[in-house]
Amino acid sequence: MIDDVGTKVPWLTVEALEPTAVIETSPDNHQVWYFLSEPCRDRERFGAVVDAFISAKLLGADPGMGGFNRIGRLPGFVNGKPAYGGAYPVTAKAWHPARRYTLDEIVSAFGLEVHTRRREGRALVDTPLPELRARIELFKAHIAAMERRGMVKRHSPDAGGWIDVSCPWVGDHTGGADNGSAVRVPDADNSYYGAFRCHHGHCSGKGWRALTDWLADEAADELDKINGEASRCL
Repeated sequence: MIDDVGTKVPWLTVEALEPTAVIETSPDNHQVWYFLSEPCRDRERFGAVVDAFISAKLLGADPGMGGFNRIGRLPGFVNGKPAYGGAYPVTAKAWHPARRYTLDEIVSAFGLEVHTRRREGRALVDTPLPELRARIELFKAHIAAMERRGMVKRHSPDAGGWIDVSCPWVGDHTGGADNGSAVRVPDADNSYYGAFRCHHGHCSGKGWRALTDWLADEAADELDKINGEASRCL
């Protein structure tokens, strides 16, 4: 999928390959979809191709769009951002389902440079089991803290291990949109600490450390407030 065609990405760009579908998501702004002729089951490679699209500025130059599971807007639904009246109809401007391509054909057509991410060589078996358990318990504590603040939108992860949450920095999102943020359950990919992502450009670079630091600051503020109230009662 190529995002923001017509506003941030010129139409001339997509002439490199005839699209399967063109979806208008907001006034004069479109997503251009390309269907695969066969599924790509290599998650790392697919994520690397998405990263290549971002590097080529074909996803609105939004680093938050990185990863293997991208979100497209479906025709028949609405774009609920306040900037578009809260209910802009999402419509299909072109639909050619027979147009399907291999991942290599898409990469070649757009001249992308794909750099597959390399996993860390350090084996988790070298980490003592009590330490891994401690990391998982700490993750649970952070989720509990987010639940107390009403930030957890769903209590079971999706197929990729992600749980939808409200972003701590939602006030910085365009139009204050409360979407596109999630935490990932502890897994070998994140050394069993957990992970955080937000698709909004303002949150580029904010990961699990930023989220846990924010929660720690919130907890400290709450403790200061409690101590202040207690001191007034003495």
